[in-house]
Amino acid sequence: MANRPGSVILRSFAIIILAVLPVITSFGQAPPPGAPADWHFVFAGKVTEFNEKKQKDLPLEGCTVALTKSGSPVETQVTDKSGKFKFALPPNGDYQISISKGDYINKRIAINTYNVPNERTHHPFTEFDVEIDLFKTFPGLDYGCLNKPIARIIYSPAPETDDFDYDKVYTAQIQACIENLKRLAADAKAKQKLYAAAVDEADRLFAANDFSNAKVKYNAALAILPNEQYPKDQIKKCDEKLGASAKLEADYKAAVDDGNAKFAAKDYAGAKARYQAASNLKPAEPYPKERMTACDAAIAGSAKEKQYTDALADADKKFTAKDFTGAKAGYQAASAMKPAEQYPKDRIKACDDGLAGAAKEKQYTDALADADKKFTAKDFTGAKAGYQAASSMKPAEQYPKDRIKTCDEEIAKLGKDKLYSDAIADADKKFDAKDFNGAKAKYQEATGIKPGEQYPRDRIRVCLDEIAKAGKEKTYNDVIAAADQKFTSRDFNGAKAKYQEAFGLKPGEQYPIDRIKACDDEIEKSEKDAEYT
Repeated sequence: MANRPGSVILRSFAIIILAVLPVITSFGQAPPPGAPADWHFVFAGKVTEFNEKKQKDLPLEGCTVALTKSGSPVETQVTDKSGKFKFALPPNGDYQISISKGDYINKRIAINTYNVPNERTHHPFTEFDVEIDLFKTFPGLDYGCLNKPIARIIYSPAPETDDFDYDKVYTAQIQACIENLKRLAADAKAKQKLYAAAVDEADRLFAANDFSNAKVKYNAALAILPNEQYPKDQIKKCDEKLGASAKLEADYKAAVDDGNAKFAAKDYAGAKARYQAASNLKPAEPYPKERMTACDAAIAGSAKEKQYTDALADADKKFTAKDFTGAKAGYQAASAMKPAEQYPKDRIKACDDGLAGAAKEKQYTDALADADKKFTAKDFTGAKAGYQAASSMKPAEQYPKDRIKTCDEEIAKLGKDKLYSDAIADADKKFDAKDFNGAKAKYQEATGIKPGEQYPRDRIRVCLDEIAKAGKEKTYNDVIAAADQKFTSRDFNGAKAKYQEAFGLKPGEQYPIDRIKACDDEIEKSEKDAEYT
């Protein structure tokens, strides 16, 4: 194919940055302490092109790599056989690097060296080493997004970066355009392969003097890439060999008439094939292309109707098998295809009702199973709660009611002794942990079970004493804290009153006595100072 005029080798569009290598260069060395920041950010790269035969990227020679600052030219490099280039960018500049070559696409990269803290310039920056892939332009593709830089590099102060990195906000903004271009390029590559295969086959037929079929293949190639000159030249040669002008017209008309007949009979696939044949004969004629578009629309409509009925049939089958979740998904898919149809909506509601009933039934059986398990383990209180929950779900069921009655009988059999001993044990545990309020409540509970027992009454009195003692201790500490605060703020009369209050709470404590004397000393000193003044 390389010796044919107009041949184009394409590759799926890819993000330009394939790898950033952590290479530190001398451009990033720190200046002497105290000296002004004098640094450079090194941006290097290699321009490549995908080689169809070798199926890998190879360096691209003869690319113009232009560096501008704020739109003004700074430096231009031309890639050699290595495809490499390198720039050292000074600080405080808004740069753009443009990579171009002949009929290849152009790519641009924006680099901003502003906003670098002075203290950061005292140690090297990581050199950017990127690979940039170029490919030839393809007719009919919109390369508008390449009018903007496809990447922007700025200084990132984030702790995990603290270096030059991609501008994530800009990348997110441009990414959709780049992804679309990748899809277009992939489609172009596929067309190029189809074109190459058609031309190869046409050349083979032409070499074998089968000019009629060669012309069909050249037309097929031209239908794929209408701007290529080589198939047109070869078709002309075929016509010259065959003298086929009249035959071409007859074949074209027959194909169009046959396509129209098949379309009227709703054989849209057959009609499209005949219109395609007509378009292959006369690629410049718009009518066969318009009719192929109409065939595609009709085929899509038929496919959508079949997809809708298939979805309903599958959903109905699942509904009958009580797979309400699967059925609902099917009805929702069908409803999305035809939002105006009521049947899928009604069936979705029926699925929801079925799911709700199944969930309620499972909840009831789970509650019974848990209650039965507790009953077997003689946890009659827990079992009773479970049976009551089940009974509230299905009030008409007798089994939970019978089991509740049995639980009540079993609970009564346990007697007051167990309840009393459990309450005392819990109260003693709380008492030992100095939870006197909790202990008091449990001793009171035990007294309610056995009012004649003296032990819980005695323990209640001890709890009350401990609670009172804790309250008195807190009050004493609060008063001392208030007195200390007044003393610190030199309110000696207020402080003395508070220390006296604390002494009243705990007469045996020495601290309030000492502080009262300190207050008297300060008050006396203040009075003498006032008298002297």
